[in-house]
Amino acid sequence: MAPPVEAVQIAGLERVNPETVARYLQQRPGQPLDTARLDRDLMRVYGDGDFENVDYALLDEHGRHVLRITPLEKSWGPDYLRFALNLNSSLSQGSTYSLRAAYQKTWLNPLGGELLYSAEIGSNAGAGVEWYQPLDGAHRVFADSSVSYRRERIGFFQNDQRLAEYILGNGRLQLTAGMNLGLAGQARLGWRASRRNISIETGVPVVPDQSVDDSGWLADLNLDRLNRLYFPSRGWSASVNWFESPRNHYARLGIDLRSAHSFGAYVLGTRLTYTGSPRGLLPPYDAASLGGFLNLSAFASGQLLADQARYAHLRVERIVGRAPLGLRGDLRLGVALEAGKVGHPYSETQRTGWLDSTTVYLGGQTPFGPVYVGVAYSTSGVANAYLFLGTP
Repeated sequence: MAPPVEAVQIAGLERVNPETVARYLQQRPGQPLDTARLDRDLMRVYGDGDFENVDYALLDEHGRHVLRITPLEKSWGPDYLRFALNLNSSLSQGSTYSLRAAYQKTWLNPLGGELLYSAEIGSNAGAGVEWYQPLDGAHRVFADSSVSYRRERIGFFQNDQRLAEYILGNGRLQLTAGMNLGLAGQARLGWRASRRNISIETGVPVVPDQSVDDSGWLADLNLDRLNRLYFPSRGWSASVNWFESPRNHYARLGIDLRSAHSFGAYVLGTRLTYTGSPRGLLPPYDAASLGGFLNLSAFASGQLLADQARYAHLRVERIVGRAPLGLRGDLRLGVALEAGKVGHPYSETQRTGWLDSTTVYLGGQTPFGPVYVGVAYSTSGVANAYLFLGTP
């Protein structure tokens, strides 16, 4: 049996608070060294992104067995500049694109405060700044504040034809406090104030141009145990969010449940979502929507706007190889069976029952994010084809 560890030390840190490393370590003084468990813990430390590598040594100091953890802080940073690209082309909607940039400043104080500036140009545009401030060294609780503006296009459809395209501008201020739930996710409560402007750009007026002030309480619970951000092969995730708008007399509830299970070369994936109004009616500028890739794929993105939307899919993917030309990740051939239903529709008002879609696609991971090529068909008579590259 391995000798008991009598002390655990974290050495060599200049910027990073040792408590943020210690929160992952399950090794306790008086316990024998469990190297397999320690390796898993150090991988989680490395996963925070602050270190070039994380090593350890078991030392004999005056007859005492001391476990010394030696994370090597990155020689670059702690400020980072990142770029992202999104290209989306579909048979029903044409092509859209966006280029995103983000500048992140980390470890602004001993507790690990972060400042994130972001901007987007292209078919949609926006900019924002966010301050994330842990309130203890182990990052168990935090405060978060952000201000942003986003301008995007939304379409109104009827009988599978786009009647109008509107520009939706959304300026937002948000203040929240929350708790990190170990490795599982986050829970937060807060207040959001926004000003929304909706105005017609082309087509036949469907809803009046208007400017609306909106504010209220929000609550979010996000749990994520998927093993990858894109193309997961095992795990699950759950997201529940609530927004209460006393000024405009409605509440918005969103639920998103996902899972992935692998069976040899096959991956079985599921998704269930619900968006609706427990109180009042969702306004058109904050409506639930269906349509778009793996969101009732045979329909155009956002084609179905409503007060309430339910959606489910079951997909089976076969890992057919690795992405070529030095690209990373699996290359997968997939089939998805999808179903969705809207209540109190604002567009496609004749489509009130359950709708289906069958999608066949090829997808893989690239340095720019996931790439998909696929086709989709619905027994209601609509079809679509997709080429998607980049971060959603």
